[in-house]
Amino acid sequence: MTLREHWESVYETKAPDEVSWFQPHLEKSLELVERAAGGDRAAAIADIGGGASTLVDDLVARGYGNLSVLDLSQRALDLARRRIFAPEGAVRWIRGDATRDQFPAHSIDVWHDRAVFHFLTREEDRRSYVRAALRALRPGGHIIVSTFGPEGPPRCSGLETVRYDADSLHGEFGAAFQLIESTQELHRTPWGSEQQFLYCLCKVGDAKDTLPLLRHALEEAPAFTPEALMESVRTARVVKSGVLPELCFLEFDGDLTDWLVAQGKAKPVDSWACFHTAMYEIELAGVRCGVVARTIGGPYAVLIAEQLAAAGVKRIVGITSAGRISPELPLPCVVVAGSAVRDEGTSLHYLGAGRAVECPAASLAGLASALAATGWPVRCGEVWTTDAPYRETVSQLSQWAKEGVLAVEMQAASLYAFGQARGVEVAVVCMVSNAVDHEGEQFDTGGVEAGAGLLEACAIWSRG
Repeated sequence: MTLREHWESVYETKAPDEVSWFQPHLEKSLELVERAAGGDRAAAIADIGGGASTLVDDLVARGYGNLSVLDLSQRALDLARRRIFAPEGAVRWIRGDATRDQFPAHSIDVWHDRAVFHFLTREEDRRSYVRAALRALRPGGHIIVSTFGPEGPPRCSGLETVRYDADSLHGEFGAAFQLIESTQELHRTPWGSEQQFLYCLCKVGDAKDTLPLLRHALEEAPAFTPEALMESVRTARVVKSGVLPELCFLEFDGDLTDWLVAQGKAKPVDSWACFHTAMYEIELAGVRCGVVARTIGGPYAVLIAEQLAAAGVKRIVGITSAGRISPELPLPCVVVAGSAVRDEGTSLHYLGAGRAVECPAASLAGLASALAATGWPVRCGEVWTTDAPYRETVSQLSQWAKEGVLAVEMQAASLYAFGQARGVEVAVVCMVSNAVDHEGEQFDTGGVEAGAGLLEACAIWSRG
């Protein structure tokens, strides 16, 4: 028998006032719901497992008009619907499972559950319930969950139950829910026995408290390390040991690397232990340099940067194409990213939330000077790092321009946060070659020879 069939059977064989959890008026629930709603009669209130209970009657009587009652049993819902007199549209009757999404995202102000959660004996069902509740509740909304307390019965209506105290019940819901209050009630069943109930009132945090990106334990050691991955590569691919160049370029577009290899200027580095990329070695201005191509986007760039640092690379320079934001920039030109707006996700795994992150490399003025010696127009300033280039809008570009941002690219904020957190020198050099308001040739970076000149200038800077 399925759970749905079980509860249909309960309501087919018993009247609503013959089930053990029946109360003529759910006074404790009503008190907590009204407090959570804050007197707003238009608050969206969901009664989970409400079935044939009288909470909805009392809420309608008090003027609430945005109510939903969810239950597995259609018969229980029908009993309540026939009994209650409510204005049209005041109550939505939903036959469904509370462990599945039943409401639009962030549409519920108050989620009330008396005697459903304690029937969820499987951990995966409890997790699904919590996910469904968190998705349904608005940031700042409230959830009221009532279960059997520590001294409550281990079985009810022929099913096993889980009993909770306030800490263990709150623990099931996690840090996204702030425990406001807990209380116990000694409920007397219709036949006179007593059952201990626990009530917990919790508040869902605002977006900053509930977004996964903003809830990282930044000081906690990672479970998976670049050293472990590289050791696996060495074993699986029989990669020999060797000393990598202390300066390595992440050349995001890849065309320059392809040309250097085709010209015989760059040779493979056999000791680079990586599942995802190849490294090539080239000598520039007397400096032994590594080049890794096409690690585009913050996550991929930092994945490789972590492995470079773990393998002994001391300085990483990203070479990226970029779009112009500041109308004052000539096209094409070079921008040395002195800081980066953190409109991406990777940086939040390394640093606490903030608008921007500074470049962790020393002597950016020296880098700008070395690059300017190649003949390129060079600026040093702030860039905007985005994860979604096809979601850049005219209003965003205008706003960042007003704030003095020079260009937009996809890696700098992620790499700079990594560099600050790991103590690695990282710089990003942007070849600004296009703009939405530019009527001339787009994506003119001067050709591969010009790009090679920028690499050499970076090597001269790194050499000191």
